[in-house]
Amino acid sequence: MAEVKKSKTYHFHSEWEEDYFFVYSNSKSICLICNASVALPKKGNLERHFKTVYKSYDTNFPAKSPLRARKVQELKSQLATQQSVFTRPNSKTSSRVLAKRKKPFMDGEIVKEAFLEAADVLFADFKNRKEIVSAIQDMQLSRNSVTRRCEGMAEDVEQQLRNDIDACECFSLQFDKSTDVVDVAQLCVFIRMVFDGLNVKEELLTILPLKGHTRGTDIFQVFMEFVNKSQLPLFKLVSITTDGAPSMVGRTAGFIGLCKQCESFPDFLNYHCIIHQQGLCGKILNMKDVMDVANKIACSVRARSLQRRLFREQLEETGAEHTDLLLHTDVRRSTLFQVGRALALASRFSEAYSGRPWSAPAPVCSSGPFSMDSSLAHPEGRGGAEGVLRALGGGLGLGWGGQLAGRVQGLGRHGPHKVIVALHHRALPPLDDLRVKE
Repeated sequence: MAEVKKSKTYHFHSEWEEDYFFVYSNSKSICLICNASVALPKKGNLERHFKTVYKSYDTNFPAKSPLRARKVQELKSQLATQQSVFTRPNSKTSSRVLAKRKKPFMDGEIVKEAFLEAADVLFADFKNRKEIVSAIQDMQLSRNSVTRRCEGMAEDVEQQLRNDIDACECFSLQFDKSTDVVDVAQLCVFIRMVFDGLNVKEELLTILPLKGHTRGTDIFQVFMEFVNKSQLPLFKLVSITTDGAPSMVGRTAGFIGLCKQCESFPDFLNYHCIIHQQGLCGKILNMKDVMDVANKIACSVRARSLQRRLFREQLEETGAEHTDLLLHTDVRRSTLFQVGRALALASRFSEAYSGRPWSAPAPVCSSGPFSMDSSLAHPEGRGGAEGVLRALGGGLGLGWGGQLAGRVQGLGRHGPHKVIVALHHRALPPLDDLRVKE
């Protein structure tokens, strides 16, 4: 059986713009003079079209002359103007909705068909019904059109992020490695930029696939390829936060260790994920007396479906912020955060909460490093160790917040992980000594 020859791939060359007055736009070779398109970007096809139809151009505009170069630029600007006229705003907005809802690009034709069907009913009594239907029919929502619109929006977003990185004073990076549905490891890189006036902006920088191993050397190699390709200014880097995996935090072969050994990186601070830090804080701090009662209340409400339904109805009628209580869990979202819900609904449990010896320290569980909603929005935290300690002690105006911050004076610049070390080595007084005595 004869072997099937592979189809040859043709590429457009930039010098053909001045040689044959052609440009490559939207996967097509377009003549700048008559706007005709050629099927394949082959030199023979372009040369045949130019010398057959426009013989006089070689005489009027000599090759390699400044006059010919100016003529090419003039025709290119005219073509760009013509293409911008046909790019309608309604096509961009519709394409943006499809991309936002993660719909296939071919669904644009279905949207257009639905518009036309609805127009016959909605605008039946309108005097300008024909103009409205004609405008809907002119919407460019084919698969290729929606693809080009989404590509243009993606390029614009990428350019805005690049401009922000160039304009910022410094930035920090956060790395999170997870696996998608086809078991390919994906490395998500987030960037937080600080501008003049301490304005902060956080964006998703990139997603890098790790198709082979996920060792520290592999992660470092993939990230450095992205840095070289995007020309990321590493001299502005001040800190890196990781998910705490051994391949990320290893001193020698880990990602952080390799970054510190690389000359392209400046001196930077490195942290474990702040969510893991909060988990350590929750295990070190003795909150058993608070957690036991809060768990009993939540379990008693949710033990019977009738009680839970009545409880939720009562919360909805009173306009409470939370509409339900969550059960105990010992995973990444610390259960101590759920105590905040119980405190917010304290008026519903007045008998259980009144006269308890832990009524003052209880807000510690729902403030500071245990406020998970704010921590997820700001993964690296704010204020360093001193800010964390003041937040711990400031729940109900407790007087020991400043005292704790003073005991670890000088640790603020090292971040919240120093607070955990201080707690672990009992550099701070136990929680029992910090309660407000009646």
